[in-house]
Amino acid sequence: PDLVGDADLDEANSLFYIVATTLSVAFMVLGGIATSLVGPITTLAGAAGATGAAAFALLLLPQTDDGDQNDGVSTADFVSDFQGGVSVMRGSIVRDVLLFGIVINIATVPYSLLITVVGHDVFGLAIAYAVLMCGFQSGKIAGNYGVNFIKWGRERKYVVGIGGVGIAALLVAGGGTAAADLPPLIYLTVVTVLLAVLGAIEPLFNVPSDSLVQVASEEHRGIVITLTNALLQAPFPVALLLSGYLVETVSPFVV
Repeated sequence: PDLVGDADLDEANSLFYIVATTLSVAFMVLGGIATSLVGPITTLAGAAGATGAAAFALLLLPQTDDGDQNDGVSTADFVSDFQGGVSVMRGSIVRDVLLFGIVINIATVPYSLLITVVGHDVFGLAIAYAVLMCGFQSGKIAGNYGVNFIKWGRERKYVVGIGGVGIAALLVAGGGTAAADLPPLIYLTVVTVLLAVLGAIEPLFNVPSDSLVQVASEEHRGIVITLTNALLQAPFPVALLLSGYLVETVSPFVV
């Protein structure tokens, strides 16, 4: 948000997601090939080295001096900024985005388990997992590209996106369960397509929610975005444990 204006935030956030997701898919394939050729430990060591090199490369980029450097910020300034950020979160749309985001994150956690379970049950984890994950991520890439062509306000996109994810979840549950008795290749194809649909709808609330938080928290943006992201991640461990238990008890599609 410091690089682009308010009017361009949605497009910039979409572009960020497109690049990140595309690289995720590409390096998932590369990681699979490298693991097969040189083993997981060597691959992990190479990934760690690449990460360090990338961090060093970022340090070499020229910095824009806007006269607002954070060097020498006192503890009192930090506490004041923290309190101001919490006030923004409690008294603006950030609070609603955060609450909805926590619920959505808990609700979408089972999809990662579904991809793992279905991938393992159909063809074996390595191949089928990669197909399912790439289908889901490809849908996200398409959705992030297409969301900018929908000429609605951010709030409307966000609300429609939440409803759309709910509908897509029902499609995945119903379609995946109905296709379970089909031949494995058709079954895998059906679930992959359904997950791609879910991935395509997800940006409808992801992109505007980011923009809404960024605009509402301009004065205390750093601390607000940090706290919001931390709180959105917090439910994942509990949701994964609960979902794992339920997947063992009932169908992953039901979960």
